[in-house]
Amino acid sequence: LSELGGFVQDLAFNYNGSLLATSSKDKKTRVWDVRANKAICTNQCHDGAKASKVLFLGRKEQLLTVGFTRQSKRELKGWDPRKLDTPLFHKELDQSAGVLMPFYD
Repeated sequence: LSELGGFVQDLAFNYNGSLLATSSKDKKTRVWDVRANKAICTNQCHDGAKASKVLFLGRKEQLLTVGFTRQSKRELKGWDPRKLDTPLFHKELDQSAGVLMPFYD
């Protein structure tokens, strides 16, 4: 995984371990095919300057990212991990300084 985009802020494997999602300091979220050792898609999911986090939603083929807008509003977005160009859902939450730490059970 040579193209991580600098400092990795968060990473998560999907349920069966075939995909790895990373968020980096360059504001890009990348989904990697770990067996092929290449990024299958890359996108800037959040525009804010603070850290963003990634999480696969269990056995579902969905990826959740949390981050900030340019106006420092916290937001979450759902994605198809093989197609990061358009979010499946988007929700602005509030304007707070704390970074959200997502968990899924």
